[in-house]
Amino acid sequence: MIGGELKAEGAPAATYEALFVQVRNATGVALDIVNTGGGCHVARGRIETGQWIVVSEAEDFLSVDASQRFADEAARQTQCGWYVGAFANSTGEGIDLPDSDAGHLASLTAPDAHFGDLPALIVQVLQAAPAAHRAAL
Repeated sequence: MIGGELKAEGAPAATYEALFVQVRNATGVALDIVNTGGGCHVARGRIETGQWIVVSEAEDFLSVDASQRFADEAARQTQCGWYVGAFANSTGEGIDLPDSDAGHLASLTAPDAHFGDLPALIVQVLQAAPAAHRAAL
């Protein structure tokens, strides 16, 4: 489940669905949560130039439900943070996936970042990517 109840208008996003709307509005990137295998999840989306944005927690895969992330943060008394990476598309024939080996364009790890910081972090990664791969913001 990535939906759920939303907070009052103007309040920080409390679900991935609400956060991903903020990401799309700020960056044009439409994120979806995908299973990368073995029950490990990341959020990923294409930028207008064809490359990928990949998002996970700073030190782990993505919790599938935002409420689990908040519970983890409360138990640890610290933020889960974010990892955001920009990757070229895989060059393998018939493959339409981020190339995590040779296609790294830019990334950042922000272990103290809050849940709602994601749109600004994606903007930073997009701005750090080589000009030929940048989406127009």
